[in-house]
Amino acid sequence: MAGMRYGEADPHVTGESDSVPARRAVAPAVAAHVAASEEELLARAFPRANVAPATAPLPPPDRPLSPYPVVTCVEQVVPKGTLARVRLWMRQLRRCLRMAAEGNASGAWRMRPADLWLGHSEHSMPLTAAWVWDLRPLERGLPAVPMARSGVDGVRPATTLDLAAVLAAADGFADLAIVSEMVQGVRDDSQCLMGTLLCAPHRGALESFDQAAAKTAANVEKGWATGGWELPCWPVRTAPFNIVDESLRAGKPKYRLATDMSWPPPLTMWADGVCVDSVNDAMDRSAWPANPLMRVGQFAEAMGILQGARRQRRVRHWSIDCTAFYRAVGRQRSELWRNGTALRDGFQLDERCCFGDASAAVKCSRISNLVVHRMRRALAEVDELYPTRDEAWLAWQGVRRRGARACSARRG
Repeated sequence: MAGMRYGEADPHVTGESDSVPARRAVAPAVAAHVAASEEELLARAFPRANVAPATAPLPPPDRPLSPYPVVTCVEQVVPKGTLARVRLWMRQLRRCLRMAAEGNASGAWRMRPADLWLGHSEHSMPLTAAWVWDLRPLERGLPAVPMARSGVDGVRPATTLDLAAVLAAADGFADLAIVSEMVQGVRDDSQCLMGTLLCAPHRGALESFDQAAAKTAANVEKGWATGGWELPCWPVRTAPFNIVDESLRAGKPKYRLATDMSWPPPLTMWADGVCVDSVNDAMDRSAWPANPLMRVGQFAEAMGILQGARRQRRVRHWSIDCTAFYRAVGRQRSELWRNGTALRDGFQLDERCCFGDASAAVKCSRISNLVVHRMRRALAEVDELYPTRDEAWLAWQGVRRRGARACSARRG
């Protein structure tokens, strides 16, 4: 398990070993509470942020094995006994969620079905076990097909991104691997155990069931997920979800749907002597490049440098808040089987990056570097077309550039 480093610039331990060292006590820096002089601010270098790691483009995913058998009914993929266990578990879940909808959260918690693990080799038909099957066409009267791989044969991920614009914006951008993932679908890089995992919602979702029902329904209404399936694919991993109340921080009623991709917890679920790992815990993070996040202190330092001279008081900071940033980004379609949830109306497959997926947190932060890259290019284009004539600014820039040259000469 890679763990988390709370309060660090690299909280998801990217590009490093899986060991998580204990945090060391840091002696208080008295100088950090002393205001810098204007002379010092003129010479101080800007903190570096949003520096994209240099990566190579990713090749498209491999095509599925071919030819594959014609599947016209679910029993060709799932043994009848296993299918009966899945249907029994879903009946228990619907009873639980019906009680939650009636406001009986404690009763719903008592009736919550236990997690169910069905290993792939044991609970798949031998002739079709070599494929991950997309069973959704069966409900439309069509044959089932192997789960598609986005980025191959013209198959796109489910995304609202303008992929042509993404490629154009990436001109001169260093992190070409994340551009590949935006176009092909973001991969979770998880090596989790193959099989079906059925999990009911967490207690918080049962207690805030109206919010949970509204949020999960919105996933389908907004095109972020497909839902209402009797069985969307085989195997299928579902994750428990919860409702996080962010009203206090937001200053208004605000609730977030959080998908627990770290379920089951480490070393808590075993089958035939094998530990059933979570999607998050089984992620291979060794290939993730380190991508330190900007700290609040770095932003404050940059503003202090810009505003330090008396004549630069006109400097103002600004920010943008991208609505549902994760949800604009499509997942790699071949991995959707492990991004499901179980609901009253059936199974739902989430086709976008979601809150609770460790890979989404890391890779969407790398995507934000591309946003900054494009903004910097746009600002440079404006500066070239409309160079400043403000004498105070020009003088300040001259002092800064001379200081930078002198610093470089000393280092050389």
